[in-house]
Amino acid sequence: MKRRDFIKQISFVTSGLVLSNTLPFFLRKAAAGEAPRSPFQLSIVTDRPDEVLTKLESLLQSQVLSRSSLKYAEYTLPGEHLSDMALIASGRLINFYRPQDDLTRGLMEIARQFGMPRRVENPVLMQFSQDTADAQPEKLQVFVRNQLVEEIRFEDHRDYFRVAGIRGFIALSVRQGKASIVESSCRHKTCMNMGAIRRPGQNLICIPNQVRVVVAGQNAAGVDGIVY
Repeated sequence: MKRRDFIKQISFVTSGLVLSNTLPFFLRKAAAGEAPRSPFQLSIVTDRPDEVLTKLESLLQSQVLSRSSLKYAEYTLPGEHLSDMALIASGRLINFYRPQDDLTRGLMEIARQFGMPRRVENPVLMQFSQDTADAQPEKLQVFVRNQLVEEIRFEDHRDYFRVAGIRGFIALSVRQGKASIVESSCRHKTCMNMGAIRRPGQNLICIPNQVRVVVAGQNAAGVDGIVY
């Protein structure tokens, strides 16, 4: 199935940028028919998007789509980047190379089949995320290796805020209710090409530095948009 047809079939939204507990907890809640309390996001950088989506189709439908609503966005990243995947569930960056369940096992097999990680030219960034449209953004939360290291309120404008990662650093710009990565020590700079985030549940990820920036907020009922 071509990815455009797949997007229409499952009613994904192709606008905007969206790649605690454990992943098995996330899936147990879904299997019980309960909506997960915190966002799911899968980010994939690949030069073979149609083939990757063909492999992802049944996996997403069986593990995620049957129980939750997802948004989809894709962007072409000019230049050389690292083809790889990043999975976030229940507020944590998940290492799917140490599989715990059907979802992580499936992702590991896809990564191996497509030779990830590897260098590619002008790839597509594909992002799948849970819909958190009813939540209002309040602050940015910055994580290094899944540890919260900083919180920044959106009204605290910062043109350049540097965060130390495990191999170097990233620098954030926070202005007019949105945040973006404006500098990074990583080689391929993929995180700098992810655009700006502004809605609760959206993430920016620098995989080499293991830095993750999350928009947190509350919905109309006062429940956290991000739960850890």
